[in-house]
Amino acid sequence: MACSDDVVPVIIVNWNGKQFLPECLDALYIQTLKTLEIVLVDNGSRDGSVEFVRRNYPEIRVISLPRNLGFAAANNLALRTVRSP
Repeated sequence: MACSDDVVPVIIVNWNGKQFLPECLDALYIQTLKTLEIVLVDNGSRDGSVEFVRRNYPEIRVISLPRNLGFAAANNLALRTVRSP
């Protein structure tokens, strides 16, 4: 269990899921942990997901990939960039 001073990394892998992002991201902001490091890895979406997140959630770090590398590869890429407790 994370201590209250720890930063909790949250990785979201997205591929053309813009329609789901508002509910997902808003839910993260209403939970009780306030020290989140949110990283969205976009797997080459063409639905405006990256632009939507950058415009509406500028505090979220976006890793925009030029093509779909798959779920596991995207997670592994993000894991190498987060601060872990």
